[in-house]
Amino acid sequence: MTSPIAGPGTGGGASSVDLAFVIHNHQPVGNFDAVIEQATRDAYDPFLDFLLAHPWFRMTLHYSGCLLEWLEAKRPDVVGKISRLVERRQVELMGGGFYEPILAMWSDRDKIEQVRSFREHLEKRFRTRVRTAWIAERIWETSLVRPLAAAGVESIVLDDFHFLLAGREPGELDGGYMTEDQGTTLRVFPGLEWLRYKIPFAPADPTAEAIRAEATKAGDRVLVYADDGEKFGMWPGTKRLVYENGWLKSFARALIAVPGTIRFVTLSEAAARPARGRIYLPDASYREMLEWSLPPARGEALARLEDALRREGKLDAFRSFLRGGYFRNFQVKYPESGWMHARGIGISDRIAAAAKASPRAAGLEEANRSLYRGQCNCAYWHGVFGGLYLVHLRDAIWRNLLDADERVSALESRRPSVETADLDFDGAPEVRLQTDAFRLFFKPDRGGTLFEWDVRPARFNVLATMARRREAYHAKVAAAEVARDPSEARTIHDTMTAKHAGLERLLTYDPAPRASFVTWLLPEGAAFEAIRDGRTLPEAGFHRGAWTFDARANGPERSIRLAREGHAIGRPIRIEKRARLREGERAIETVHEIKNLGPEPFHGILAMEWNFNLLAAKEPSSRYLEVRGAPAGDVSTSADFPGLQELALVDTWQRLRFSLRAEGAEGFWVFPVETVTQSESGYEANYQSTAVLAHWRIALPPGGSASFLLAASCEGPSEPAAAPGIARGRARRRK
Repeated sequence: MTSPIAGPGTGGGASSVDLAFVIHNHQPVGNFDAVIEQATRDAYDPFLDFLLAHPWFRMTLHYSGCLLEWLEAKRPDVVGKISRLVERRQVELMGGGFYEPILAMWSDRDKIEQVRSFREHLEKRFRTRVRTAWIAERIWETSLVRPLAAAGVESIVLDDFHFLLAGREPGELDGGYMTEDQGTTLRVFPGLEWLRYKIPFAPADPTAEAIRAEATKAGDRVLVYADDGEKFGMWPGTKRLVYENGWLKSFARALIAVPGTIRFVTLSEAAARPARGRIYLPDASYREMLEWSLPPARGEALARLEDALRREGKLDAFRSFLRGGYFRNFQVKYPESGWMHARGIGISDRIAAAAKASPRAAGLEEANRSLYRGQCNCAYWHGVFGGLYLVHLRDAIWRNLLDADERVSALESRRPSVETADLDFDGAPEVRLQTDAFRLFFKPDRGGTLFEWDVRPARFNVLATMARRREAYHAKVAAAEVARDPSEARTIHDTMTAKHAGLERLLTYDPAPRASFVTWLLPEGAAFEAIRDGRTLPEAGFHRGAWTFDARANGPERSIRLAREGHAIGRPIRIEKRARLREGERAIETVHEIKNLGPEPFHGILAMEWNFNLLAAKEPSSRYLEVRGAPAGDVSTSADFPGLQELALVDTWQRLRFSLRAEGAEGFWVFPVETVTQSESGYEANYQSTAVLAHWRIALPPGGSASFLLAASCEGPSEPAAAPGIARGRARRRK
């Protein structure tokens, strides 16, 4: 297809190559307005200004729906610039899932609706036809072909690594291929890794010359560069490099230095050329993502193998045979992600059923919109970029999922208040208890714990936290240098730095995912620091083993009873624990009953653990502990409160106050749960939750028993603190 814009880079020549320049811009649901404004000011807006000043630089642009909604509301001037570029046919807009989901994770109904609704939004807003789609994180499965085609997509771009895994040679990575599933076809293009690594970090002239070197007399090659727009101004040092030092303008001049050799095409124009042939791509993503999805030990083994091959000069030859893991296993590696996904699947199924029963029901569209915001991929995984460990991004996912849950509940004729089912597809049942105030989920097979506690009016999951677990990169944390010059432009492939000193002291690990209603039996004299620091403790199976259970509704009361026999501190015992809540009340009453089954006295400590994710740690004016009616430190406080039987955690931002009353307890242990994670700017500490453990001394004669009561309550408003959607979060730059 002939370019509609004549210019220095579009003329004829003896040899030529087509360049499809594809930029993807995204900010996750939940990010701070200030962060998105900075990204717009430093990256998105100046890049558009560059395009407006260089009308011959033609390309394909993708803005995720969550970012575009923010721009439409907050920066309509930027949207106006996009419109002008589209009107003069310099820029082709690319669609995709509206809220940047990993499409492969969700139902075909959700896939099609996310892509179709975003295509329709773009076409209506910009009066243009949208034929292409961005595949979030380039997570590909062949089963995507049919729903993408059903949503109107004709072509996509993935990474060249997908094609290498399918057996293509490096010299076969220009142009597009056809793939199919059950007779439905789709054009797929490989985005070139060598261009991703060079742009914008390598000098402009040699990079342009490397592209020009791919020209042929037949002009039959198409090179695709596809990468994140945040590299052009938001990554560390890139604002200075790209704009202040003029890298982007230099690159543009270098591309047209030999007129006609490099021709600028959109992805749809490239797709109009004959395909190189047919291909079937394996389930994959970009290379780094596949490495991140491995369990830590396997990730470390892969890194050692790559290092060995690199030293021998063989890595490039064998890299395509080192494929790493599989994206969906993030849901296994991180059960917290797996549960979010399972909840989203369940809510989606209920919305589909409600739509089938009443397609025009009021509230259905809003339920779908909240569900789709809750499918934004960033908080479902972790690598250098994934935001699973970022508390505000997880909170945004949960608020949207819970909003969708409430909206579809209003459409259902009847929803049982007690449910027992395998809700997360692991072969074991979970239990849900529900009142007008709370929605509680228990796992009998994992310590009989409470692992989701929704304050329904606030759309808030108190237990949206993360466990401290080993990551493959933790071995490098202690040796990482601190605070490199932030103005220096660098890629994620440089040596990682530590954002602050002493991170290695936080490298402690939990034996199980964080939860509440957790039962610990400890020997007399056990130190509070043992649990805080994740030290080895006696394993009786009580805090993470399987419990028998019975759950029921009795009038306004909902309850679950769990029981387990085992050995603790060398003695046989039986524990029965019960949780009860009542309609019209905002409290959970729990009881532990311990019986000594042995012929010897039993002495020890019972500790009941509860976790509270209050979104931020060091904000003593808005989130703090309350003891005897007075503030007693922020929620990052680590303290032993001997003799205390009542403790509160206050969140004035959400107007929530959580109280624990432990009858006869010897005190409370309190500490923050903090993880050490990596991001593109280095290793950092992240607050996940505040752990609170009430503890009692146990002294039981043979055959003796004792009961221990703890009540957890919540005071707060009857509506959410903020509307779901793009509300809060923290900076997350993209690869």
